[in-house]
Amino acid sequence: MDAAKLDEIFAPTGVLAKVLAPDFEYRSEQGQLAGAVDRILRQGGLLLAEAPTGVGKSLAYLIPAVQAALSKRGPVVISTYTRSLQDQIVEKELPRVRRLFDREIRAEVLKGRANYLCTTRYRHFLSEFGGTQDGERIDRRLTGWVETTETGEIAQAPSLEPRDQWIWGRITSEGRFCGTARCTPETGCYYKASRRRAREAHLLIVNHALLLIDLFEQGSGLPDWQSAIIDEAHHLPRAAAEPLSYSVSQAGLEGLLKGLGGRGEPGVTDLLRKFFRTDTSSDWKELYSDRLRELETETARLLVQARDFWDELRARPEFPRGNERLRYGPATEVSDPFPGTGVDFCGAARSHLGRFDALTNQIAARLSASSSGEPPLLLEARQRIDELLEGLTHLEELLTPSERSRVYWIEPQATRGLALRTAPLEVGKELRTRLFQCKSALILTSATLALEGKFDHPARKLGVRADEYEGMVLQSPFDLERQVSAAVLAGQPDPRDPQYRSALASGLAALARTVRRKMLVLFTSHEMLRGVEAELRQPLADTGIRLLAQGVDGGQAAIKAGFLEDGPAVLLGAATFWEGMDFPGEELELLVMARLPFLVPTDPVVAATAERMQAEGQDPFRTYFLPEALFRFRQGFGRLIRRRGDRGLFIVADPRLGEQGYGARFKAAVGVPFRVMQSWEGVAEEAGSFFAAGRREDS
Repeated sequence: MDAAKLDEIFAPTGVLAKVLAPDFEYRSEQGQLAGAVDRILRQGGLLLAEAPTGVGKSLAYLIPAVQAALSKRGPVVISTYTRSLQDQIVEKELPRVRRLFDREIRAEVLKGRANYLCTTRYRHFLSEFGGTQDGERIDRRLTGWVETTETGEIAQAPSLEPRDQWIWGRITSEGRFCGTARCTPETGCYYKASRRRAREAHLLIVNHALLLIDLFEQGSGLPDWQSAIIDEAHHLPRAAAEPLSYSVSQAGLEGLLKGLGGRGEPGVTDLLRKFFRTDTSSDWKELYSDRLRELETETARLLVQARDFWDELRARPEFPRGNERLRYGPATEVSDPFPGTGVDFCGAARSHLGRFDALTNQIAARLSASSSGEPPLLLEARQRIDELLEGLTHLEELLTPSERSRVYWIEPQATRGLALRTAPLEVGKELRTRLFQCKSALILTSATLALEGKFDHPARKLGVRADEYEGMVLQSPFDLERQVSAAVLAGQPDPRDPQYRSALASGLAALARTVRRKMLVLFTSHEMLRGVEAELRQPLADTGIRLLAQGVDGGQAAIKAGFLEDGPAVLLGAATFWEGMDFPGEELELLVMARLPFLVPTDPVVAATAERMQAEGQDPFRTYFLPEALFRFRQGFGRLIRRRGDRGLFIVADPRLGEQGYGARFKAAVGVPFRVMQSWEGVAEEAGSFFAAGRREDS
């Protein structure tokens, strides 16, 4: 698409203005981004583009992406981190884009294999559990959907009770079943049907997790692609660490062992017995009954051995207490915290799995004359053996840490007992090798991607050099100095002071009672959030103001819906509320940041990263902690102003913003002047004046 054509689309009176009338708002930054995206898609290269809220970046990249795909340059991948942005693209933006073109535009939303129903496995589940109380309950809940679904997407299925969530792992798409000749789109394989449609699509819409599986494991089923637009790109390093990380928990390992069967557990041995009973023409039962009992006896011994290992680990002096986590492995003082029973267990378990594998191979060999392949019962048995083998391999690696490029730690968990975990310290090398050096045209964009107008910090995390990318920082289309009144509370306790929580709760109550508008309070700690909620609930209830706290009043969706109801409300949110939340206009007029969002220094990955930087002669605070906090600060601030007509009060209840030298960088990062307030009463007075001035402007 040439520059003249783009100008025609994005001009003040252009094609887009006509299509979106009367809601179109001309933004020169939108056209600038579209031009850069179009050029990269045509010529190749890597673009890092910061496009603040209000620029309209989705349309800016979707229009040239569609044109590139229609020009037979192959499919264009659109990747997002959050489901909300993906839904916005599919439900709101793509219908608009389609109105600009006089040709069919095929877009396919792709998900990972585990997001699709496998009808073969569902039928097998009914045969295995149909006569049980659990099976009948799940059957009543799901069978109507199974018989009518067109996509097979689990997200569209009826919700299940928490006790029934395990069923998804037994009825979703799985590689062994998909590998059989019986599994085709025509026979009801929704996963393969989605991949068939993808081969004909112009746009492939995925999330970062699926994109990275495609890059790292080649197991996503995506057709070949060379061009991608990665939105919410500031999450890409974090998302890339996920497939490179793994863990083994006490409860998880025990569940995998029980999956082998025995003691009434519905496992591999039960599946094989059921298979023997259904094949009445053979002598299976006589041949293998004794071996199955022997295997079950050994499985029971292994369960005891596994529990002994975890108990011995808990008893060691190095074991973390309370909510602490213990780092171990190379470059730490704790090189080997494990009792020898761990290695003994792994050896015994691997030998045990070898016997299971030999048995299923013998059965498969006897079935080799059958043209229909292995029956579902045998495939399910093999799948459970594979799951335990993978968990055992991870446990062996966790017990013998050797990679200095990884961090290893022990973590007590409330619901799953102990867990051993590992994650990479950095992912830039993998991204460079598998993404940036392999694909021809890449656009990475986000509302917060640059730091003080430069891309040095994110580029290091992504593994790209300065001469390998083009950077673009677009200006905000909002008049933030007019739309936002910002204040920092100076006369308050430091967030590390024990008195801070009560002072914050008291101040929030006073402000909410005075202003009586929608207020979002952002926390960096769930513990602090719960403490403030306990002190704040009754004072707000006494004045008729709703309080909604994440993790107390429900999940993200539930408390967001409650917050949007009419009337004043206060929402206390942590991690997921710092970004991706869209509360325009009167839906959010006060934003309070409880403290500056510095990384937790005791987090194992954070601590290991800081130690490595220090060993390399860098200052961890200046090169790691401060840049990451600045990014998070900007993301939190971005919740307040979502439209040109929005107005709001931004309050930072952390006196360090005004007292420490680095405070100036935080203030500059959001581009608004801050007033210094000594008390919450002063903040309430400022809020009253600010909103009164807004009413005068409107009139």
